[in-house]
Amino acid sequence: MIEGSGMAERAKGYALAIFDVIAEAEAAVHRVAKDDVAFHEVGAMDSIIDIAGTAIAVDLLGVTDFYCSALHDGSGTIECRHGVIPTPVPAVMEMAKGRGIPVVIESDVNTEMITPTGFGIIIGLGAKFEPRLGIVPEKAGYGFGKRDTGRLGALRVTLGELYEE
Repeated sequence: MIEGSGMAERAKGYALAIFDVIAEAEAAVHRVAKDDVAFHEVGAMDSIIDIAGTAIAVDLLGVTDFYCSALHDGSGTIECRHGVIPTPVPAVMEMAKGRGIPVVIESDVNTEMITPTGFGIIIGLGAKFEPRLGIVPEKAGYGFGKRDTGRLGALRVTLGELYEE
């Protein structure tokens, strides 16, 4: 669908890279070849829109460098197509290995806060973790989740220039 779409080539590249990261993680978790991965939750229309929309937005904004803070996830379990699984979910833990991006487990949140789609976007865009990131913000945008975690469930994206002392 992506390759045959009217998306700009750079946006297609980002979207394909994001799906590739998720496919690699799912293949490892399910012990199958990457080409045999069946996208269940990630294949859902909202995930496709999230991934393609992110790729298109990044392309239109001309962003080339991506950074992230530590990611926070819940604990406990979550029910999905595969049944009840632990959080962080196995695909997220697989994506986290060797990336240098800290995953902080919030023991007081008994549900998922990092989705494979969200982490796939971060990795697929090539984001780097910077513990002391300074940025001169130009714009900020927020996305709010629907799941009740007992705290604010939001993602903030900031567009700006790196601050260098």
